[in-house]
Amino acid sequence: MGATLKLRMELFQQVRITHMGNDAAVFLPEALCPLLAFLIIGRNRSHSRREIVENLWQRDADPALLHRLSNCLYRLRQALEPTEQKTSSVLQAPSGQNVFIEANANLWIDVAAFEETALQVTSIPNDKLTVEDGQKLEDAIQLYTGDILPYCLDDWLVRENDRLRGLKIDCLEKLMALRAQQGWFTRALEAGHLILAEDPLREDIQYQIMELHLAKGDRVNALRQYQACEKILKRELNIKPIREIQNIYRRILDGDQIHLTPITLKSPDIRRETTPS
Repeated sequence: MGATLKLRMELFQQVRITHMGNDAAVFLPEALCPLLAFLIIGRNRSHSRREIVENLWQRDADPALLHRLSNCLYRLRQALEPTEQKTSSVLQAPSGQNVFIEANANLWIDVAAFEETALQVTSIPNDKLTVEDGQKLEDAIQLYTGDILPYCLDDWLVRENDRLRGLKIDCLEKLMALRAQQGWFTRALEAGHLILAEDPLREDIQYQIMELHLAKGDRVNALRQYQACEKILKRELNIKPIREIQNIYRRILDGDQIHLTPITLKSPDIRRETTPS
């Protein structure tokens, strides 16, 4: 048996494969990208060929489609292994049998690295986060460069992209809380704005961003954030900001004394007591 392959696989935003010792990335033909993505997303188990066909091509697995899958698997194996390699140690696809990515292969996958780090650190309570955890969060966020195959709208991939995007937002929330506790208000604000770029209707984040501006002594940008929040809620939902956000607005207008110290971000109660007019 040949030596174990050493590969770097990147799925976020664009599929790229790099063989260790060769800096030139291999870009798969578009027809093979969903197959590789499906196998990597489900890397912890094997898949029947019928399951793969039904997910990738949204049709029953007739003989013609099973033959088409066999051809795609052959082409994918050629891309994943050097020409001198006789047996792929990454893609396991015995004739007519289940298909899987070899878990023991010497293989780095951006999605796996992101998910492992993100799940580990986001499970830590905010008050237990360390400087090292902050670096891990930043590393995970940097790995997530965009959806997997953004042009593909198959149900299985839409669900996975939604899940991974939510995990990225979880990382940003943790990082925002940690930087606020450290007194690094500008970096906390950067994380908050990245969350709003994904979901501008998050009133809890709008609230926390205003608190961070006030912690910096920056009433002008706190007021601007309130106005931006008020505008988007009016336009998208025809509602006013929650009471806690309006309370901050009044604090700005009243000129409350601001203490430039690290803060613990709070999540406001976003329930509304009355039906908006």
